[in-house]
Amino acid sequence: MELTQLYYFYKAAELEHITKASREINIAQPALTKAIHKLEEELEVPLFLHNGRNIKLTPWGKWLYEKLKDPLGSILNIKNEINLLKNNKHIKICALAASTFVTNAILQFKRKYNNITFTLLQNECDDWDILVDSGEKGYMEEIFIGCGSLYKNKIKEVTDLKDKPVITFTHFKELRDNIDRFYKDNNIKPNIAFECDNLNILHDLILENNGIGFIPEFTSGDIFNDISLLRLDNYKINRYICITKNQFGLNNGKIVDEFYEYLNSCFKNKKILSV
Repeated sequence: MELTQLYYFYKAAELEHITKASREINIAQPALTKAIHKLEEELEVPLFLHNGRNIKLTPWGKWLYEKLKDPLGSILNIKNEINLLKNNKHIKICALAASTFVTNAILQFKRKYNNITFTLLQNECDDWDILVDSGEKGYMEEIFIGCGSLYKNKIKEVTDLKDKPVITFTHFKELRDNIDRFYKDNNIKPNIAFECDNLNILHDLILENNGIGFIPEFTSGDIFNDISLLRLDNYKINRYICITKNQFGLNNGKIVDEFYEYLNSCFKNKKILSV
């Protein structure tokens, strides 16, 4: 039993007319009749009752037609579905780092392409179109020490951070790994005063002198303009942001390429985005 046989039967059953089915399939009528007879022989059941060129489904024919309707309909629609996916106007982004920056980039991009829709996830997934994550290479971003008025004149060197209360991110945030690594590399036990996963909360706590914080150079936007951003003497804290486009993703069309290039340009130019 071949897929072609099932397709021929399906069209004949749908139209209930051999001549009309052969025209739509674009094969000779005798060839269609022969294929259906062969299928009936293989299944050992009658599928049609014949009345000239008009045909009616037998109970077995009705059963097979209903059985084939969904799977064969899906197979026959594959080309149309692929064309829809190729022309899709939706982009799925997995932002494991710099999610605030990516969000602002999306909003800026939508001002030009308002018909584009996005999904933005901050947890790992497999079916992304674009992945933003930290790594060992990519776009370098410096991390500053953010201070309110109480601490801005008290921190110059790494050793000055000992015993200073620190406001850090939760363990679910990528930037937390960079902060923990910094303290470990310098043999300092962090005095964690507060953990959060929101930049606005981090800003308010620093501004009110509840502790110091670690602030990315440009991906945090402009919300930290009213606090002091310090660079330690003889020590530079960096992270690297890498952007990956899924070459094998279902949605790999022109609009994904355009947003990918736009996002790369924002990181390359260290463009502070605000909306």
